[in-house]
Amino acid sequence: MIPLAALFLGCFAVLGLVLSVWPLGFESYVSEGGVPGTGRATLYTLSVLSIAASAGLLAWAYRKAAPLAALALVVAAPAIALSAAVPCTQGCPLPPHEESTVSDLVHAAGSTAGVGACALAMLALAWQSAGGTRRLSVVALAISWPLLLGTAISILATGRDVVTGTLERLGLTVCLLWIIAVSVAQKRPARRIRVGRPSGSQTAR
Repeated sequence: MIPLAALFLGCFAVLGLVLSVWPLGFESYVSEGGVPGTGRATLYTLSVLSIAASAGLLAWAYRKAAPLAALALVVAAPAIALSAAVPCTQGCPLPPHEESTVSDLVHAAGSTAGVGACALAMLALAWQSAGGTRRLSVVALAISWPLLLGTAISILATGRDVVTGTLERLGLTVCLLWIIAVSVAQKRPARRIRVGRPSGSQTAR
């Protein structure tokens, strides 16, 4: 039930973010979808809160199978919720190229901590899990980490532009798809191997 809820919330988050962020254009930050007064801020906020809830549910679901991943997701959930609760201002200005307000910095700190913790959860699941969950996490790790690192470098180097916006969207997309994928993997029941009696055996009478 818990993985199913995480899956539903993850799918809702993807749909909500597409609807609220896509009209902004790739030269903007994803977080600009939550700026008050933009028209889709409520949908954006609900979508980000859904990601936080999904991360928390996955932390509970994987607490025994992958405790390090669960710990990372426990850190990610409130950080992501903080980024939803404290929106950035128009344009989401970030240093070193723009002057930021306190809310901009708090929002950026929550977003960075949340995404970073999710990235560590990928690493932990790639190490601690097995089968499909491990393969999904390895693939997500190999794709998302370079994109997220590129986003950070681009923010420092050039600030808000189409390169930064594109890298950010790609990295976050991989993170969201990973949440959905590991929810499905956790939901699938383990295969049971039935051990039958050897052929030709008879019950003694």
